[in-house]
Amino acid sequence: MFCKNCGTKIEEGLKFCPNCGTQVQAPAAAPAQQTPPPQQQTPPPQQGYYQQPAQPAYQPAQPAYRPAPAANLPETTPILVLGILSLVFGSIVGIILGAIGRNKARAYVNAGGELSGKAKVGSILSKLGIIFGIIELVFIAIYVIIFVAMIAGGVSSGAFNDIFDIVY
Repeated sequence: MFCKNCGTKIEEGLKFCPNCGTQVQAPAAAPAQQTPPPQQQTPPPQQGYYQQPAQPAYQPAQPAYRPAPAANLPETTPILVLGILSLVFGSIVGIILGAIGRNKARAYVNAGGELSGKAKVGSILSKLGIIFGIIELVFIAIYVIIFVAMIAGGVSSGAFNDIFDIVY
């Protein structure tokens, strides 16, 4: 049976249309050859009557998927220790230790860990160790160039002291 108001198919035994709420009259001896109206035809809208389109029920936002940390994650303490040592030693040793610390931090993240706590601090200190190591190497190179230039130029010890008084 179909609703006379909106054309929605109504199951037997219902007293009201589930779509528009119009009361359904029980069919009196319906002819055996009754054909349902085509689904594409809709009755003309009644003047002053507006039916809101059906809207899906409210669905709360799903939290972003974050896999549980794996049980076999590498230890984070070496990342922190390498970061600290890269700052302490500086120069070439600091660059090497900083690079090792950064690689361990990347391996930790690739294993499914989140870069937080000791791992994050160690990663940051490793970066700083690399940066300060490079800066220190640049200063050492400048001092070596100045020293070699002074020796090659035959600077006397008095002029040598004057130049280093300016630098220091």
